[in-house]
Amino acid sequence: MGKMSAVEVQEMAAAAVKSGANSAEMLELEALGSYGSKPGNCNRDMLRKCFRNLAGPVPWKVKCSMLLKEEGNPVAKKTDCFLLLPHQWILEMEEKDMLGAFTCKDGDLQAFWKSQKNNPQMSRQMWASLDFSNPSLLPIPYVLHGDAAPYTEMDSLQVVSLRLGAG
Repeated sequence: MGKMSAVEVQEMAAAAVKSGANSAEMLELEALGSYGSKPGNCNRDMLRKCFRNLAGPVPWKVKCSMLLKEEGNPVAKKTDCFLLLPHQWILEMEEKDMLGAFTCKDGDLQAFWKSQKNNPQMSRQMWASLDFSNPSLLPIPYVLHGDAAPYTEMDSLQVVSLRLGAG
């Protein structure tokens, strides 16, 4: 949930196993990143462990005009682009009975929305629409953020991830 890195999880699990903990899950966590010898693989291994039942949604295909390199020169061409839309991920998690692990308790929802009262983006109408007497119906704050990671001189790879918003 973002409070510890996968490397820290592996280190704590290894310490717990050395102290006598021997549950199957603890032994799996201890084994992350080849028992800590490859810390760069801890996150990958944890994702495989935690999300082994989650299949990604079918990408949405659209035609986009893009600059592609041909013989070292940028050329504008229409090409297929594949997008994974946030609502598709949420539906996929719900179908796999995993959505609950990614959402928060009613008290956390109330605290988040109350912390937003003075946010300049919170309109009076939006504030009035929030039903604090029925917190399970409050919107779940997901945040989309993007990171353009350059991989050549001309192009970049756009990576967008989805996570729970923090209050």
